[in-house]
Amino acid sequence: MGTTQPDLPSSYWELQKKQKTISAILFIFLFIFYLVAIGLLLAVILLGTQLFLPGSNPFSSPHLLLSAAVATLLAVAVTILNFLQAKKAGASYILSNLRAYPPDPADRYHLSFMNVAEEMKISSGLPRLKTYVIPSVNVNSLSLYDGDNVPAIAVTEGLLAEASRDELQAVVAHEAAHIQKGDTFLSTLMCSLTAFYEKFLDALEKEPDYQPGFQLFRSTRKTTSAPLASVANSISFLMIKFFTMLISQNRELLADATAVELSRDPAALARIIYKAWLANSYLGDSTLLTPLFLVPPDSKETAGNSWSRLFNTHPPLEKRLKLLASMTHQTVEEIKNTVREQEKLRQDSRLVIKSSSEIDSPEK
Repeated sequence: MGTTQPDLPSSYWELQKKQKTISAILFIFLFIFYLVAIGLLLAVILLGTQLFLPGSNPFSSPHLLLSAAVATLLAVAVTILNFLQAKKAGASYILSNLRAYPPDPADRYHLSFMNVAEEMKISSGLPRLKTYVIPSVNVNSLSLYDGDNVPAIAVTEGLLAEASRDELQAVVAHEAAHIQKGDTFLSTLMCSLTAFYEKFLDALEKEPDYQPGFQLFRSTRKTTSAPLASVANSISFLMIKFFTMLISQNRELLADATAVELSRDPAALARIIYKAWLANSYLGDSTLLTPLFLVPPDSKETAGNSWSRLFNTHPPLEKRLKLLASMTHQTVEEIKNTVREQEKLRQDSRLVIKSSSEIDSPEK
């Protein structure tokens, strides 16, 4: 009897070949993005010159050829700088912003995550796989390529606390599927490129203002850098939207399907996706890194209209749950009810433990 195997790259070398192709395509699109942006800026400058110097003719053929050459050279230079910086330090910057750290084997939740990751590494045929934990109570996960070009999977403390072992296995399988399909390499590089300006601003601010407590992303800066922050945020926003259009939302659905082939439990994946969606109404200004996550961490709802579908990095929740439910003998509502019942049991257990501790504690 044969079993259906995931449609994964046959070798590590094939995966590397795919990464080179992705890099080349992304480099070309990044160059086009900068060429158009710089070209529009030069056009505004030429138009301003004509308005303030009526006798001049900045739109003559020589001036236009010179402007085109300058725009091309500037676009090439900025593209190379942005691209090299992203590949060299982009992933480290992302992990640093997330406060991610290696799991602690002495922690039983962390150890369970490490064991599941090892199982999925073997099942998916990955030669190496690093693991990280994000100190956040929210439920989410992501995969990326770290500074050594080694794939890594990171999960939040909240996910480790809320997920059962089969749900944790389904999440790790989902992220492993992204790695094997080449999605992780593309998303890491894309997010590293858009974080270029944020990193530039961090370098200018020697002592950035941090809010007390954990924040997934820093959303406040010194007032002296507000204009720079506005420009950087605008460029980053335009870039992330530009690159989002290059990525099909079907990659999430394909990763869900491949995760089911690896973990053999579509219901578990559906449950943890729903739990993550419920727990992530808002996690701060995380727009730049949204493509990396299991569910969008900056919004509880992914709109399903045509305009939103064009720019959203993830398909609507109901679509994902419906496709996963179709692989089981359950409906979407039954899966949701299971999550609600689990949460009710957890709340009841907490109340029992709290009541017991109050009874056992000596009166003062």
